Amino acid sequence: MALDIGQTDPDYECFAPAIEQIRKRLGQSPDQMVVDASYTSRANILAAQDKDIELAGPWTDTDGRAK
Repeated sequence: MALDIGQTDPDYECFAPAIEQIRKRLGQSPDQMVVDASYTSRANILAAQDKDIELAGPWTDTDGRAK
């Protein structure tokens, strides 16, 4: 649904652009997203909440490592 190739570090910064790509391709944002630990940052959780997206992924500490 969304694809991007890059060397962004950290990759959680790709979350919001991915949502936008999905929205443009499908005409709507997804209802749910399953992500890995790289994407469960506070900013991404709040972004998903603002767009009414249910986000599922492992809980991380502040530096992005899975607990």
